[in-house]
Amino acid sequence: MALSSPSHFAKAASMSGVMDIDYILHHPFDNFSIEAVTGGKTTLHGTPSDLYHLIRENKKNGVLLPELYQTCGTEDFLYEDNLAFRDFLKKKTSTRNTWKLLVNTTSSFGIKASRTYWSGSNV
Repeated sequence: MALSSPSHFAKAASMSGVMDIDYILHHPFDNFSIEAVTGGKTTLHGTPSDLYHLIRENKKNGVLLPELYQTCGTEDFLYEDNLAFRDFLKKKTSTRNTWKLLVNTTSSFGIKASRTYWSGSNV
């Protein structure tokens, strides 16, 4: 929502989120029908559900984005997806943006995670 309507949000967070929307279309889930959510579409790239598309469109239109916080466990099946999105954002941000990355940290519960905090006034 924050990337669809960035003027309405100051900050947004993703915790073990799906960053590439097509990933969930092609990843099997037990007891979950992705077709029920997508209407049977084979791709969601280029739609309002595509975070990469929203970043590109906002950049093209000079839209200011909210600060983003991203975290994902290093053992999470979405870890590589989250790293790819982090790297994509790094390439799309200006020098006025700041990245703080804590890799392979361990929480007080013993959970290993990678956290990225993106603070920027524009992509």
